[in-house]
Amino acid sequence: MRALLLLGLGFVMSSQLFAQQNRLKYAEKLYSGGVYADAAEAYEDVLERGVDSVKISDHITESYDQSGNQNKALEWYGYKKRNNTLTREDFMRYSLLLGTKGKYLEAREVLEQSLTKYGKDSLTVYRLGELDKFMKSAKEKPNFEIRTQKGNSEYAEMSVIPVSDKQVIFASTRDQRVAVRRYHALNNKPLYDLFIANCSDEGFSKVKRFDENTRYHDASGTMDTVHGRFYFTRNNFDDGRGKNDSTGNMRLKVYVGEWYKGKIVNTHECSFNSDEYSCAHPSVSADGTTLYFSSDMPGSYGGMDIYQVSIDSLGNYGKPKNMGPLVNTLMDELFPFYHSKNKLLFFASNGHYGFGGLDVFVSRLNKSGEVKDLTNAGEPLNSTADDFGFLNDVEQKKGYFSTNREGGTGDDDICAFKQFKPYGAKTVSGYVIDQLRRDTIPDAVLVLRDENQQPIDTVKADQHGFYSFDVSSSDEQMDLHAEKQRFEDAEQVLSWKNNEADLKQDVEMIPILKYYVVGTIRDKDTRNVLSNVTVKVTNLRTAKDMMTLKTDDQGYFETDTIEEFHYGDPFGISLLLEKSGYLTTTFVLYDTLDLVERIDVNAFIDPVMGKVTVGTDLAKLIDLNSIYYDYMKWSIRPDAAKELDKIVKVMQDNPKIKIELGSHTDTRGSAEKNLILSEKRAKSAVDYIISKGIASNRIKAKGYGESKPLMQDAAISKLKGADFEKAHQLNRRTEFRVTEM
Repeated sequence: MRALLLLGLGFVMSSQLFAQQNRLKYAEKLYSGGVYADAAEAYEDVLERGVDSVKISDHITESYDQSGNQNKALEWYGYKKRNNTLTREDFMRYSLLLGTKGKYLEAREVLEQSLTKYGKDSLTVYRLGELDKFMKSAKEKPNFEIRTQKGNSEYAEMSVIPVSDKQVIFASTRDQRVAVRRYHALNNKPLYDLFIANCSDEGFSKVKRFDENTRYHDASGTMDTVHGRFYFTRNNFDDGRGKNDSTGNMRLKVYVGEWYKGKIVNTHECSFNSDEYSCAHPSVSADGTTLYFSSDMPGSYGGMDIYQVSIDSLGNYGKPKNMGPLVNTLMDELFPFYHSKNKLLFFASNGHYGFGGLDVFVSRLNKSGEVKDLTNAGEPLNSTADDFGFLNDVEQKKGYFSTNREGGTGDDDICAFKQFKPYGAKTVSGYVIDQLRRDTIPDAVLVLRDENQQPIDTVKADQHGFYSFDVSSSDEQMDLHAEKQRFEDAEQVLSWKNNEADLKQDVEMIPILKYYVVGTIRDKDTRNVLSNVTVKVTNLRTAKDMMTLKTDDQGYFETDTIEEFHYGDPFGISLLLEKSGYLTTTFVLYDTLDLVERIDVNAFIDPVMGKVTVGTDLAKLIDLNSIYYDYMKWSIRPDAAKELDKIVKVMQDNPKIKIELGSHTDTRGSAEKNLILSEKRAKSAVDYIISKGIASNRIKAKGYGESKPLMQDAAISKLKGADFEKAHQLNRRTEFRVTEM
């Protein structure tokens, strides 16, 4: 696998020999050429010859690190730490290697020492957060189930490229057919070619080499199904010859060809390549407009970095853009795979906290293609070996990756996996709550919609009112719609901030309250229930007659649901009660609608009806207050008008009734004057009632003066103070006696 980390290629022929020369210069030459494993061995030889270890500590440390000898690299980083020669980058790399050994607390301590020595910097702070996140995620439930594949050889296989549901392309070092067998200088292993094979759940079969392979590397690629293009990795080899860079290495380049009837034709290198740096491992977006690849071009953070480049409709490329320090490190980031549906960038790296070697990581991207976060894919996908070349399907349920872990068929093997939970998924959960009662609402149906109001998923709240969605959409804002019988539909805007993956959001729903009116009508005097009373209900706010109904044998009535009544609204109703032999009476009720849907009029008023006959004083049936006049006056005062309006209402409700309005005085003053005063007062009251629309033939005035006292003078004379005055007031009265009905 280490062949994949090399920035370029140098080739070693079996006849190649090196003359004896100064060992230190030789070690430095190997180091400068990127042949790190041999350089480390040469540096060890130099040490045995007595060269100062401080002098070579930087280069031997990096050589062991770059060649993957973690144990020796850790020894030398420890040596540099003891000699206080660790750079900021060394601290970070030392911490990462400690993390691969499970020494997380020590790894964290090293980062904190870097901050103490060199001061606070954003990248070290970010790595601290990354380490904490990795330590937490390492304890989470595995997200993959690994399945070995048939079709791997004793050599190396990697980088699956789906062609269809039944065919894949992959890279392998099997079956070389060149006259001179060529090997990679770093690991002395054969070079890669592209193969096509049938695929099934069991693995690959009928493997066939592409005729388009060259004598050098032809490897990892990606298919643009929209434009019929095939991008792949190849050494700098055109027109039958290879070309080296200024240091003698043959670099990697991204090539593109047309995919035509199962063949790669008209291949040529992409314009962003160079003879002086490598570009490799392309992955194209589903729409064919963006290409992701690895490169060590100028501007990279360390070894190989992940870049993106735009592609226009004519196949022209924009300027490559580095994916930034959240993804790229001082080490190598390789094998990008872009999951277009969920805007996810998968890649392999040995520069982030992991389990050892190359680990697979995933980053969420925003709409602008910028990195939002980074997550280690975790065990069992990742191991202490190299794990890379990740690819999953559109729904993130299955896929392939490559690994050189123990137990495989050959060197690098392709494994299949089952994925349990999609990456990029945002969990939305909470409770559905009755906004008014503050109780939870079970069994509400919730529909999650994307930014374009298209449904994503539907769930039902459980018996406790709890709901949860796993959302794979990359939209940063969504709408949540809730519905439930007897509740108004609810809409809730969901917004993810600060890149959080889990969002807690309760949904409040307003109950549809079905208000109705009930009551029991009784006889005013006997308090017996009255059956067969006609009850006419009117909405006083709208002046609309709502319904008319009858009381049952128990004097009870109950209306239908009053649709125009809503929670929190003030309401007013009138009840017009009619029954033969009883005075038709109107009751008025005002209140504010609350959570109680059953409006019981008996809780507010006493709906009673009084029997009426000729001679009945209406004042006693409707609880009329006394009609007062100023001393020796007969004009209608405001308080008197209020009481007379009650008589007007009774006469309106009982259009057949005729009455005599009789005015009485007390016995003080002359009888003649009292008679004249009572007649004037009676006439004044009648005139007021007629002015309110009552026909003059239905009411007549009668002044009685002091002729019909309710309490005689002899009895009054025995009283004193307030009681004496109340007795005279009792005689000063107005009566409204029924004369016809």
